[in-house]
Amino acid sequence: MIADLALALLAKLIWLGLMGIGQFIYDYQTLIAGIGAIGAAIIAVRPVYHQLDLMRTQSNAVLKDMLVQRQAELEQAATAVAKHVGGPLEDLGREYRWYEEDENSSARDAGAPL
Repeated sequence: MIADLALALLAKLIWLGLMGIGQFIYDYQTLIAGIGAIGAAIIAVRPVYHQLDLMRTQSNAVLKDMLVQRQAELEQAATAVAKHVGGPLEDLGREYRWYEEDENSSARDAGAPL
């Protein structure tokens, strides 16, 4: 009988405790839901950031290969330009000096002072 009374008292205390928790949840349900939503968002965002890091690494690897290839093409083009344009430009400089010499000789021929 005393055991039954103790058990009933314990059940009543548990019930009142649960009612207190129930009232707390009722009063702060929006705050609890907001905190839960933030937690869920954090859990959902972590894999996305990990995937973005992997994609960035893959993109950088592809970009590096593309840039190395482009650099080789530009060096080849620079060599071709130097070969086809550099030589004629050097000749142009020599021709310019000849042109000055021609002017000087024609001025001397005309009898004008130098």
